[in-house]
Amino acid sequence: MDLVLITGHSSGLGLELAQAYLDREATVIGMSRRQINSKNPRLYQFHFDLSREGNWEDKLRESLPRQDWSRVLLINAAGTIAPTVPFGSMEGAQISRAIELNVTAPLRLMNIVATVYKDKTLRIVNVSSGAAKKPYQGWSVYCSSKAALEMASRVLAEEMQAQGRDVRVISYSPGPLDTAMQVELRKKKVEDFPEVERFIKLHEEGKLVSPKLAANDMMEQIDRKDLPYFLDYKLTPPN
Repeated sequence: MDLVLITGHSSGLGLELAQAYLDREATVIGMSRRQINSKNPRLYQFHFDLSREGNWEDKLRESLPRQDWSRVLLINAAGTIAPTVPFGSMEGAQISRAIELNVTAPLRLMNIVATVYKDKTLRIVNVSSGAAKKPYQGWSVYCSSKAALEMASRVLAEEMQAQGRDVRVISYSPGPLDTAMQVELRKKKVEDFPEVERFIKLHEEGKLVSPKLAANDMMEQIDRKDLPYFLDYKLTPPN
């Protein structure tokens, strides 16, 4: 049976993944600032604000079940796009919290599972974005944090391959998801976020990706028999 750790499990892509893996009878550990209304005995929810440093790492490490899992999956789905303003308009504290959530927390979690489950089959997915490779005005923190997470994913994969461990890492770009995050993006002023018109157009033309579609596709990639140590993957939605 699988053990699945998911950050940001209370909404969007994380919620779809949590529900899908529970339907598969996996045990799911969800980490989020909010909890979902579920009485499923295989769902364990931790109220963590991963954007703030604290003792959540020790608490999680002590609470992780050590059963004889067939696989352990870590899916870092939590993230923030804020701040979405140009240099000169950002607040230092907001920059720090974004880096903590988008980069530091995933690295800490990857370190934990690589340590606690060193003898298990591991599949690690870090939700990425085209912003990891392309600069967008007003999105300096998001672009740089996604680029950093992608490089960390590559390093982890290199290390696991060198050690001969059955650990595969996916940097997964689902494209623009139809979530609350997109709603907030479309409210931005063009002077703060020049790309806002592009996201408004994607919404108007029905080109946003549903979280359910992305979740199903991600699970297919995780289950691939030919999955390499590192996979840089971008979802191509059907027309």
